Amino acid sequence: MALTLRTTGLSPPAYQHQKDYTVFQDSRPIGRLYEDLAAGTRNELRWFWSITAVVDARSGARTDGCTASFEEAKAHFQENWERWKAWAKIAGQPTLRSG
Repeated sequence: MALTLRTTGLSPPAYQHQKDYTVFQDSRPIGRLYEDLAAGTRNELRWFWSITAVVDARSGARTDGCTASFEEAKAHFQENWERWKAWAKIAGQPTLRSG
């Protein structure tokens, strides 16, 4: 199933221009993508992505990272989420767990 992005609405009013998304699969939140607009943030680290669902470290999937663009952040998130799902299937673990 495709992943869905929805704005988080978590930013305080002064930062409403900041791009901030929750990532969902099957209506369950599994991660987050947001643009870091803090002064001094390097352009190549502008976008932060993280998988917030419980992921077994033995899967080899990364659970967070920084990239230069939104498209790169989405791609890294998707790649690591798919890596986790493939490993979990082989290991007999559920791909979505509360955590």
